[in-house]
Parts: sequence; C-alpha cells; structure tokens
Amino acid sequence: MIAGVDWFEGSWLAVVEDAAGEITVQRVSAFTDLLRRPDLETLVIDVPIGLPDRGARVCDLQARKAIRPRGSSVFPAPIRPVLGARSQAEASQIRYAIEGKRCSAQAYAIYPIVADVDRQMSPEAQRRIREGHPELSFAGMNGGAGLQWPKRSDEGRRERIHHLAPYFETLSAHVDSIEPRRAVIDLLDAFAMLWTARRVRSGRAVSLPDLPEYDARGLCMEIVA
Repeated sequence: MIAGVDWFEGSWLAVVEDAAGEITVQRVSAFTDLLRRPDLETLVIDVPIGLPDRGARVCDLQARKAIRPRGSSVFPAPIRPVLGARSQAEASQIRYAIEGKRCSAQAYAIYPIVADVDRQMSPEAQRRIREGHPELSFAGMNGGAGLQWPKRSDEGRRERIHHLAPYFETLSAHVDSIEPRRAVIDLLDAFAMLWTARRVRSGRAVSLPDLPEYDARGLCMEIVA
C-alpha cells in the first residue's frame, strides 16, 4: 500500500491505495499512526523532512524555480533551532541570532507540525517516508510547467482536478463526498502526493536536488516528484 498525505486542520489527510488499486481517504490524528503502519510501504507527505541548522535548503530553492509562476507556494523549511520556540517572538529571536532574519506568523503556525515529524524521522524511516510538494507534482503532470492559477481559486481547483482526473478514476467521487467542503483543496494536494508515491514505487520519481544534501542528523533534504 502507498499513500499521499497532507495536513488539514489538526489531522492528517491520507489518500491510500492498496495493491489492487483501490483508493480510500483516511483521517489520521497523529503522524505516529502513519509511521507505525507496516502496510504502508511508501508515503509521500507535504511536510519538510531534513532541516538545516541555518540557511536555505537547495531543494526549496530549486522547487521555487521549477514551479513558476507558483514558486511562492514553496515555503522555506524552518531551521531546526527554532522548532522548540514557545512563541513567534521567541522563534524570531532564535532565528535572528543565527541568520539575522525573523519568523513570520504564517511560518510559525506550521512549526509544531514540522517539529512533530522531525522528532520521529530517521534515515531508516526516510526509506519509506518521502517529502513531496503538491505544486511540484502538478508541474510534473503539466509537462514540467507550473500551474496557472492559485489552488484556492475556483479556476485553480478546476485546473488541479483536470490534471489529476486521468490518473484517478474515483477522484470525482472523493471530491464530491469530502467533508467539510473546505478540505477539497487539501484532498487534491494529497492526491498529488499519491501520484508521486506511485512514481517512487515504480522508480520513476525525480529528486531535487540531483546531488543529495543531508542535515546534521543524516536526513536527506530533498523533494521528490
């Protein structure tokens, strides 16, 4: 079994495909629950794996260029020292002392999610849990070009469904049944991660950057698509 996974309002939204090709959409409360499932041989998640102690990851910089005009959707991965901060102000102080930059409220909001994954990841776990980015996957479906419309616009939602539909026969049924309705965008992102998980399983996935880059804990800092 393989899965594409995205975060949605306090839980993980996993689109799981079994060996027979049947797809189910599952809500998972904790990352640990995904990590401990031996039946999931490949998971692609839209969360940074492998974090620098300072500076930007090469994979983020390359992904931003690769998906233009949607490059701004790739948020720079946080440096690991800020993950223990108890407030945005504290995170900003830590980062400013290291890099001379501060943390935005939008960036700080995802730090607990990133920290939870980071605490549990290891080089061994990374053999089956890989980092992806939906917009990089959609660019792969679009002949290598970034999509035209932002994902939260009506046009963007239709554009993403258009690219996913040829790969997933039951996509429309899952889109129509997902609740709450605001979860549709995250569902489409999870399907994009499943598209990448298929490519990882078949050996056709590509990785940014070409030459592996590792963090201080031996985790590969890469994005696959």
